[in-house]
Amino acid sequence: MAIAADENWYTRRDGRQNLTAHCPLATNEKCPRYYLSQKHAADAGVASLDLPEPTRIRIEEMWASSDVFASIEASVGTWFSNKGTLRGVDGFCPEVTARIFGLYCSSLRAYPDEDAKSNSHRGLRNENTSKTDPRWEWIIFEPRHYTECHEFSVYSHIGPARKSSAKGSRRRLPPKLRFSVLLRDNSRCVYCGKTEKESPLHVDHKISVADGGSDLLDNLVTACEECNLGKGARSVR
Repeated sequence: MAIAADENWYTRRDGRQNLTAHCPLATNEKCPRYYLSQKHAADAGVASLDLPEPTRIRIEEMWASSDVFASIEASVGTWFSNKGTLRGVDGFCPEVTARIFGLYCSSLRAYPDEDAKSNSHRGLRNENTSKTDPRWEWIIFEPRHYTECHEFSVYSHIGPARKSSAKGSRRRLPPKLRFSVLLRDNSRCVYCGKTEKESPLHVDHKISVADGGSDLLDNLVTACEECNLGKGARSVR
């Protein structure tokens, strides 16, 4: 049976990981994918950006200045029926998708026609699939929790088990720089190869800050939670 991807699924998962019920980055100014999803939903007439024009222009310019905004923008889209009815989304923030369709998915698309639906339903009946399974209604159905979003690893400075025992404060890297590091390393830990689906990802200093390491790109690498904590303040030369 497919994941339900409803509110219960979403909040139960939050509780197991000691997270907030909903993404702390789900605002126009904190996440480019959320902003673009809201913008596409507004263009489709199913949501409203509800932003004063000067604010909208400022946010658009802020995100457009990012090196990766164009690639995110290309991955976000909407799908319509021949009658102009919204029938699906691609690459959306799951929080926005849930407000439109009631399901926390990154991509969701209804059957294009009755023939496609009939063929799929035949297979579901043969498998004795529960009538509550979302695949009865959706040909493309990709559940997504916000912790699985690439932008959550990049733009948040929080995440599961991200407590530090170090004394004093530590400087934070600009989101644009963090994004550049993760993009260069294909969102994979350089030490063990884990991806963002397997562990929260950090940006680590090869030459540690304690040893005078800089925030230049060539001194920064992607590290999973376990490797980052295991390495600690040691330098890797």
